[in-house]
Order: sequence, then C-alpha cells, then structure tokens
Amino acid sequence: MKNILLLIMLSLVHVAQAQLSPQLEYIKIWNFLKYYHPDLASGKVDADSLFLAHIESPNLAINSTVAVLTSALKTVPETNPKATDKQDVQTKNQNFDWYLHHPALLKKYKQKLSSIYRNRHQDTAHFYVPSLSYTQDIPNERNYSIKKDENPPLGLRLLTLAKIKGAINYLYPHKYLMAADAEAQFDQLVHAAMACTNRLDFDRILAKAVSSMEDSHAFRFQEQLSSRRDIFNSGYYAPFGFHVTPDALLITAIIDSARCAEAQIQVGDRIQQINGMAISQVLNEKKSLLSVSNIHGLRHHLADYQQNLIWPDSKPQKQLHIQLEGGSDLRIAQVSFLNPRDTLDAKKIIAYIRQTKQQRQPASIFNDRYAYFKIDETFAMIDDVQDDLVDKHMDAILDTAAKKEAIVFDMRGYPDWGGFVYHYIYGFFGSEQNYFARYYQQNLANIGTFHYQEAAESYFPALAEKQSKHYPGKVFILVNAETLSASEWNTMNLQHIFPQAVTIGEQTAGADGDIKKLMLPLGYSLVFTGNAVYYPNGQQTQKKGIRIDRHVQRSDRDIIQGRDVALQIVTQELMH
Repeated sequence: MKNILLLIMLSLVHVAQAQLSPQLEYIKIWNFLKYYHPDLASGKVDADSLFLAHIESPNLAINSTVAVLTSALKTVPETNPKATDKQDVQTKNQNFDWYLHHPALLKKYKQKLSSIYRNRHQDTAHFYVPSLSYTQDIPNERNYSIKKDENPPLGLRLLTLAKIKGAINYLYPHKYLMAADAEAQFDQLVHAAMACTNRLDFDRILAKAVSSMEDSHAFRFQEQLSSRRDIFNSGYYAPFGFHVTPDALLITAIIDSARCAEAQIQVGDRIQQINGMAISQVLNEKKSLLSVSNIHGLRHHLADYQQNLIWPDSKPQKQLHIQLEGGSDLRIAQVSFLNPRDTLDAKKIIAYIRQTKQQRQPASIFNDRYAYFKIDETFAMIDDVQDDLVDKHMDAILDTAAKKEAIVFDMRGYPDWGGFVYHYIYGFFGSEQNYFARYYQQNLANIGTFHYQEAAESYFPALAEKQSKHYPGKVFILVNAETLSASEWNTMNLQHIFPQAVTIGEQTAGADGDIKKLMLPLGYSLVFTGNAVYYPNGQQTQKKGIRIDRHVQRSDRDIIQGRDVALQIVTQELMH
C-alpha cells in the first residue's frame, strides 16, 4: 500500500513538472549552472551571454536545453567532494527533485547535472567567499542600457525574471516560507512576460515576482519601477488622512476641508469600499504587488500618505462607501482627490506630509521613575561629546539609568546609532556570553544552504573578563511595524540582556538578518534578506516578527488622537 501511495505521489510530481513552461525549465537549469558550474560561478564564462544565446530558441525541450547550455562549458572532472566543517546547516530550500525526477529528462543529463553539483567547488573560491559572506552586492551582475519607458526585448525580459528566480532559489534563506503555489505563479509570470508589449505591463510583472518573496526587505523595489505611478495609481492624493484596518480606511485627519465637507466626510468615519471594491480586496491586490513579510506590515505601508500606494484605480474622483463614526449605516459619496500638479493642491499635500513627518523633540531620557531610550534618537546623546569622552559620558548615562525603577527601550524606529545596544547597553548590563540569536549565513561550500555562524564577533561582541552589572528593575521594550531588521535584531539582544523584560506592542516587520543586493538588467536592483535569524530555541522571526509578551490593541479613538497605548501600559504597570 505504501509503495502504491509513493508511486501516486511521484506521478503527481511528474505531472506538475510537465506543466511548467519550457522557458521556466530553461531558467531553472541556467540558474543551477550559474551557481554550481565552476566556469559560471567563477565568472570565467559570462552567464548572461549564455542565457541570451539560447532563450529564444524554438526548441527548448528539457533535454536540448541541458545539452545546449552545458556544451559551452568545460566538462567538470570528478574529484573528491570538498569537505566542510559546518555542523549546523539548513537545507530546507535545496531540492533537486525538479530534475532528478523529471519524467522527460534523459538519465545521462540527470547524471551530468548531478556531477556538476558534486564537483561545484572547483575554481570558485575567489568568487563567492568575499562576496556572499558579509558584503551586500552579488558579484558578476551587469546592467543593460535601456530607456525607462521602453519595453525590453524578450531576452532581457526573461533574463530579468531568471535572475529574480535565481535569487529566490539560491540566495534567499526563506524560500521555504513562500506560498505553496509560488512556482506555478512564477510560471504564469514567465508566460505574461513573453506576451507583454509595453513597459507598464512588464514592470507590473516584476512587482509580482518580487512580492512573491514576502520579504519586507524587498518592499522598496517598487520605488524603482519606471511605471510606479501607473501601477499603484498614485497620481492623486486623498483630501483626508487615514489609517488602514483589515476591512476599512479610518479617517484620521481632514486635509481639504471644502472637499471633505462636500462629501460629508468627518474624522472617525470608516471607508468600506473604493469604487465598488471592498478594502479587503484592495489589500489582496496590493499584496500581490508589494513585498511584505506580513499583513500588518502591508497595512502599515499602505497607510503612509506620502507613498500613496492604497488606491485601486487612477480616477481623480472616487466613489466611497462610508460608514459614519459610531454607526452601521453606509453612505455613498463622490470625492474629488487632490492633484499634485495643481499648485494649491500640492501645497495642501506637502503641508500634511510635513505635519505627519515632523520630527518631535527628542524624548527626555529620564523622569522620576524610569529611563527612556528611543532607538532612532540615541545618537543625540553623544552628538556634542568629544570622541575621547564618549565612553565616560555613556557610562554616566547608563549608571543613572541603572538607578531608576525601570528602563524603557522604544524600538519603534530604525537605529540611528549601531553602537548603542550592541556596545554600550551590552557592555554595561550584559553577560560575557551573549548569543541571543541563531544566525545563519550563506554556506559557501554549498550555495543554496545556510550554516549557523556561532562566534561571529561582528554580530555577537566578545568582551574579555566582563563583569556583569545586574539590573534588578523592570524593563519594557516597545515595538510595532516600524521595528524592522536591525531594530528587530537589537530587540532580540535586549530581550536576552534583560530576561525580565516585557515586550509590548504590535507585530514587527518580520525581516531580520543582513540584506543582499542583486543588480537586475534594467537598472533595477533587488534587495532582500540574505541571512536568516532565529531565536536560540529555533523560533522563527522572518514573517512572524519579534516575540511579544503583551499585544496592543488600539481603538479608533486611540489612533485618531495619537495615543501611545504601549507607553500608557508601561505607566500603568509602574503604578502597581
């Protein structure tokens, strides 16, 4: 019975494989060779030229593809596989069933690809070692000169998608977290790229390819797209400010009083539909175009008035279904949007953006009960301090903090000074062994897998003969969707340094670990999470975010009035 089930499962794999387009199979084989064959991996043979030479061939059957792509490369001699001393290696992403169990691929070609993989180490040391360990840029990638509004030729369209696919399969440590049907979706994008006739459609295809990674480090890819305004319908701005909830846009401010009065829009109203599209539908559409690690992060970005990414169409007037504050009845209103090409409208838009982006005065570090450190305002503590006095100055600040009843670390932002937590907080309060996370980087002995880096001083500082200064007071760590990457990493560090800490807030961005940067053929670059970070117990941080002890639920009134609910919780805790 087990054998029958196994045969059925293998048959299903074969059917699924047979349904892939020959172009996607070509892309997968080319990427396999690009990352494993010594000629390509070393840069001795230009991988792009090899790709472009055959991708438009009328005969892209699987066997001829392997034959033609390998014919230009040297035969890799059999050697003893290079040994590696890495004990903890993640192999979740690496699966070669796509060729090993391909029903149409001849045995000799399966053996050829396997031989290339086994002997991948030859002549590649000078290529990968300095490039994929600690630096950002992926080497041997080149740009192509093309006008921003020009539809790229077919070869470049497919080459661009091939490089994104290669980054996903070999360089992205969290491929295994992507949607189960990601491969089929990518195949659809390949078909669409072959048929598209203009730059707008191709840019939309690229946005969808990158969004499939579901990685907030790749979110800013959309900013590079030459067709960005048309893809995201960002040509007109709302006459009101808003917050994005799972099923509505909550009106939080009036920007153009005349337009809002005409439509009877007031602060506290909730928009349920935009031109007949429910907000939940809008979110799903935007999720297909924007790379975000979780839905909370998507809503955070879509609420950014300046980015203006929320609208489902480019019409200057929109029909809105509005639920009045405190009521359940819906009202339909026609609302004229602001035109940034109009001088008066532009002034209103700019004024509101400045108002929302205004830098508040740095929060006081100390009050009667607690010390407060805001992660994106820490450098102000030493801004006017001579370099040779910084250590003494910081010791005095932290000594004062240690005498307080509590310490609050507000991590809702991006660190403006890497040394604050890494060096000074750890140096003052931490223990000698500070392995607060499991950090995995590219396994250079086997690209596509990732190994545990235990003693990397760049990430876990070592202080000889360190004397720990135990802090007995309460510690609170505040987080939200702005807690991204280095801020998430520093939060994990703080949670380890202060085991009594209570982490309060909303789901974080879910994109920890160093970034990698891959140049794409059209002048675009793909930035994505290139290393993986987990808690010491193996708990995932990618997509899920940082561990939170007390989740904050903000009411509409909290959001409208700008209440800092997380900090209010801290105050309440200290009163008990």
